Amino acid sequence: MTDQGPAPRRRGKMRHRLLVTVVAAGLATGIVGPAATAPIDDAMAAVMREDYATAVRLLRPLAEAGDPGAQITLGHLYRVGLGVPRDHAEALKWHHRAAAQGEAEAEVAIGDAYREGLGVARDMAEAAKWYRLAAEQGNADAQYRLGWLYRNGEGVTADHAEAARLFRAAAEQGHAGAQHDLARSYFFGQGVPKDAAVALEWERKAAEQGFPEAQYSLAALYLMGHGTAENRAEAVTWLRKAAEQGNAEAQYQLSHVYMDGIGVTPNRVEAVLWLRKAVVQRHPQACLVLGRLHRDGGDVEKNAAEAVRLFRLAADQGDAEAQDELGMMYERGLGVEESAPEAASWYRKAAEQGYALARYNLGRMHAYGHGVTRDKAEAARLFRLAADQGLADAQHALCGALMVEAGVPRDEVEAVQWCRKAAEQGHVYAQVNLGVFYRDGRGGLAQDDAEAASWFRKAAEQGDADAQYALGRAYAQGEGLPRDDREALRWFRHAAEQDHGQAITAIGMMYEEGRGIAKDEAEAARYYRRAAALGDAYGQHRLCRALALGVGGSRDDVEAVQWCRKAAEQGYARAQVDLGAFYRDGAGGLPQDFAEAASWFRKAADQEDAQGQFVLAQLVFLGKGVPKDEAAAVRLYRLAAAQGRAEAQLALARAYAAGVGVVKDPAQAATWFRKAAEQGDADAQLELATMYGHSHGLALSYEEAAKWYRRAADQGNATAQYGLGVLHGNGRGVTRDDVQAWVWFDLAATGFGTDDTAWRDAAIRERNAIAARLTPAQVQEARQRAADYRLMSSPWQ
Repeated sequence: MTDQGPAPRRRGKMRHRLLVTVVAAGLATGIVGPAATAPIDDAMAAVMREDYATAVRLLRPLAEAGDPGAQITLGHLYRVGLGVPRDHAEALKWHHRAAAQGEAEAEVAIGDAYREGLGVARDMAEAAKWYRLAAEQGNADAQYRLGWLYRNGEGVTADHAEAARLFRAAAEQGHAGAQHDLARSYFFGQGVPKDAAVALEWERKAAEQGFPEAQYSLAALYLMGHGTAENRAEAVTWLRKAAEQGNAEAQYQLSHVYMDGIGVTPNRVEAVLWLRKAVVQRHPQACLVLGRLHRDGGDVEKNAAEAVRLFRLAADQGDAEAQDELGMMYERGLGVEESAPEAASWYRKAAEQGYALARYNLGRMHAYGHGVTRDKAEAARLFRLAADQGLADAQHALCGALMVEAGVPRDEVEAVQWCRKAAEQGHVYAQVNLGVFYRDGRGGLAQDDAEAASWFRKAAEQGDADAQYALGRAYAQGEGLPRDDREALRWFRHAAEQDHGQAITAIGMMYEEGRGIAKDEAEAARYYRRAAALGDAYGQHRLCRALALGVGGSRDDVEAVQWCRKAAEQGYARAQVDLGAFYRDGAGGLPQDFAEAASWFRKAADQEDAQGQFVLAQLVFLGKGVPKDEAAAVRLYRLAAAQGRAEAQLALARAYAAGVGVVKDPAQAATWFRKAAEQGDADAQLELATMYGHSHGLALSYEEAAKWYRRAADQGNATAQYGLGVLHGNGRGVTRDDVQAWVWFDLAATGFGTDDTAWRDAAIRERNAIAARLTPAQVQEARQRAADYRLMSSPWQ
């Protein structure tokens, strides 16, 4: 249902036809004058043939003689400027003379003058007074106009019931506009009981008179099934009638009907035709839609300049969507010279109307200082306004602002809340980020790999490469999903098709390890090279290692260093550590340079990389490439140890045990030895066993000593094997067993290298001493046990 006022006065040639129609109707109904005399007939004939100068010449003496019909018609000619210069004051003079004789038509004209401010100051109360005088004479136009004033509370107290009464009075006289507005009253239940069926009846009466607004509204009633059964074909019939009469809104809606195939066979050519008709009338939404079609191409010629022209037509009428589109054209330099300030200006116009997308776009401009002053607080304010309106892009942007404290205090919990709102609307980047929040347990969320995988899947199915990679990673590592290498590979391939570097690298690793696919080191290297060429630091580092180890081809340390440097220069910590190692060892064609090595190790350490912290600590401890500083080295060892790096835990423990770089503290030493030992570090296991066996920082416990010696011994640690031999020979912490003691001494004797000849000789002496106590059968048993142990410990088993 439309909500339009009395039909506006038409301009140009249309006003001539309107006047002819009005005058002719007046002659037919007797409104123009009480009697048809020959002079008035001649005047009206002149009007009908559009000879207005003659009409004025014939009408003036009649009007001056007091003929009310002539006065009314002469007033109309002055009002529209036909045959005489336009003169609202003169028009009003003649209408007042006719009104003084009780002519309702003149009273309506005077009311119109006051309502529109033509020749007098605009005065709605005065307009209402004159309309009332004519309405009380039964004039349908006056009843209709006065009804509108009552509906809108203009010049009178708003009264929907009185408005409906007046509309009915005019409608029953066949006034199409009143019939249309009475239908509206019934549809919305304003002043009368709400009744869509009655609304339909009155709308049809007006529509059948050719009233285009009623035809349009009748089409809407049929389309929505209000007051009648839904009937799309009937809706299209009435919509077309209104459109063919030039109703711009009907033309615009008819274009949608053909575009979407509502009640008709889809016909995009016909749709564009009606859209263009509406554009001729500067219909803002039609301008907007046709502008988008020209911008994108397809149904019409792709023409950015024409799109800009159409967007501007709508934007100049205040259409917020068009203002936003025009801003985007200026921002991107499409069809117009790129201008960030101009873009921001149009975004601002739309934003000030509350258009959410424009608020977001203007927020972006402020966030980056693009065309406006950089103002993160203003950006965040605009993002929040648009986010509150439900715009997913703005919700995601506000999440980002809250995460990095950009214009708002950092608040990860609120950030997650906005991220979820956007994700639930299908915003792909928000879905990825929400998955990350769950994976990492941030923003007040419990760590939940399954929930993370669920959100990654949603984004992955929308084609997002980052999400496809993350989902593949979840399958590969069994995080939140059953481990499934084939499914991991499938998702990695989807991401790789979009040149996602990490996914390509991951496929290379799958080939290298033979996971989900036959092992193929050459294919692995090919994937690493592809990822490296795309600039992926992870891929560059994997290619470096493949070249250094000869994976999939010949070894090439020089090229390995080149790729390692590329990854390191991108800030990839593992590559920084490896590049530092190349300098430390003088490998890959590089001269040995401890200072350069320390520089790269420090870059990784500054990123809190545990390996970087550890290797830097080693150089600092020894004073290689950097000033020697044992205390600083211990601090670095502690940082790496706290991240679970076993070799750093071992080094820190030894520092506490020896009191180097830190106050000697056997208890702390034992704590850190245990942490490393529990991760399987054989040296730490040996140290812990020794502390238990000699009561150094721990209560004496041969049982604990035996346990930790055994763990280290099973990893081939000869000293631990020697210690176990001692314990079995003495029956401390284990059952005394000379045969087993011989086994452990024998294993130790062969395990010590040429640099440990003293220990090796000691093991041989102990083994021989034990053998002297054994029977030949026991010696044979001991030899067999030792052989079996070596066989079971072989790396080939």
